[in-house]
Amino acid sequence: MPGIDPSHQYSALSRWRKPALVIGIVGILAFVLWTLPNWREFWNNVSQFPALWQIPANRRTILYLTIKVASPLLIMGIVGIVVWLYFLIEFPQNEDARDVTRSEPMQQQATASKRRDRDLRVSLPAQTLETQGATSFPSPPTQPAFPPARFDPETPLPPTLSLQEAMRKQAGEANSMNSLVRADQSKIVVPSGSNLTQASPVQASYLSQPLLSESELRAAPEPLISIRLLKDVSMVINVPNGGGHLVVPLSLNAKRVQLLAYIAWRRGELIDRDKILEHVFGWGLSDEDATEEKLSERFESHKKLLRKKIREVVIEQINKPMGRQVIDPDVLDPFVSDSGFWGLSDICRVEDIEIVETEHKVIALARKDGKLVDEIPEYVMGACERLIASYPGDFLETVIKKYPSEFRAWQGKSSWVKRPYTLYRDYYLDALWYAAQYEWRMGQRYGTGNMGEGDMRKQQEHYGRAAQKYQSYAMYACNSKFDAKATFGAHGEYGERVGMSERALRRCIVLLGAIGRTDLVHQVWSAYLAQMKSASDHRWQPSKETQADVQAAREQTNAYRFAAQVAQMSDFAERQDRVS
Repeated sequence: MPGIDPSHQYSALSRWRKPALVIGIVGILAFVLWTLPNWREFWNNVSQFPALWQIPANRRTILYLTIKVASPLLIMGIVGIVVWLYFLIEFPQNEDARDVTRSEPMQQQATASKRRDRDLRVSLPAQTLETQGATSFPSPPTQPAFPPARFDPETPLPPTLSLQEAMRKQAGEANSMNSLVRADQSKIVVPSGSNLTQASPVQASYLSQPLLSESELRAAPEPLISIRLLKDVSMVINVPNGGGHLVVPLSLNAKRVQLLAYIAWRRGELIDRDKILEHVFGWGLSDEDATEEKLSERFESHKKLLRKKIREVVIEQINKPMGRQVIDPDVLDPFVSDSGFWGLSDICRVEDIEIVETEHKVIALARKDGKLVDEIPEYVMGACERLIASYPGDFLETVIKKYPSEFRAWQGKSSWVKRPYTLYRDYYLDALWYAAQYEWRMGQRYGTGNMGEGDMRKQQEHYGRAAQKYQSYAMYACNSKFDAKATFGAHGEYGERVGMSERALRRCIVLLGAIGRTDLVHQVWSAYLAQMKSASDHRWQPSKETQADVQAAREQTNAYRFAAQVAQMSDFAERQDRVS
């Protein structure tokens, strides 16, 4: 171009070359660090943003996800503006010196250009600040928004100080286990002593109480949502300050119940969304039906339906009858998410599983310390009794029985449900075994010699309770083909449950003979034989040792002809316990 010094043009280009390179590198880094890790989640959910935006709890996550995906453009824009301002301020004097050597027309043009530069220097800083304020990234949180998990989230959500968080902390600090009240789905259960009128259940429970304030909600001793997964799956909303318990109506949908159970039983852990799609919604489907798009649609659909059921109960049965917002429906979200990982919210408590696990820890610790070899301590017996009493049935038992095809083996692999199903049966059977041992050894303290009538009666009571628990163990150990340890091989190989079941049966038979209840021996043996034949498809055969004990027990005519065999069995059992 005429009138422009080529050397000046080259110096200007070289001056901008390095800043342009820096801007490009920053953009690439932002793309690699933020856009790529979040692009998949953004693309899968962008079509559902309008629907998800309706839930206030989702809005912050949507904004953060959008900012992360668009971060290269935003960061490159910010860096570009900063570099531009730097050059405008740093090099005006050099520009003035070069303009002195130019012609008059060029000087006039430079003067006009400098006026524009001055105007820009006055107006640009404010505009730049507004741009930076609109596109700046949130500062890193000082503490993670979720409990520690098995992975370190790359971009954890910022912590909140909402009512929901306060109630989570209260629920986490509660030490006592609050029993879950099972109620009809259309009714509310209120504390005993409440005077129910013809008014709605919630109105009746609040007749003598003031409206709940935020401070009262913060002090709620119970979790907002109680969940049970053993046998029948249920979800209950606990109204704060003794307001009762409302059952959330859950249709017995196999996939929806599995979604709730899959996340709930692993409470405190964030689970990869892809694992949920694979194990829950993709199980048993062909590759054509198990596409990511279809599985994602099912995941979102069932998740929304669970949230909808909770909101309906809160709005229609709690807030609406009271004429005000007693509980914020948006607080009652059973799930939390972070960067594609999902977990159970801290406002929820899986009460039956927590009780079982708490009591079993007592048993496991005593066994680890070697305290269960010679005798069973009283505190362990107490834990066993509490665990037995709180175990209503197996994990998702009702759903498995109603929809067996949903949980069948697929391509040589077992359903995810088999793991917790077998685990909690382990806990229950351990409690039965050690409770039976406690009663048996308590009866042995009375000896086998000359005993008074009172001592004889007490020994028989202990032996009778021990026999009953051993029978329960023997019958329960192999009553389910879904149990991973209750297996019957085609060539006579048996799983762990089968051997322990026969061992428990032998102890039961010997103890029944010892107390003279030979009339029960035939009943117990017949029931056990029928069950084992059915469970094994007639592949199981009793061991010679079991057959010998049954035959010997049938031949007893008095209470103590079995005393020697009881003592021998005791010594043999103690040796086995030491080995195991």
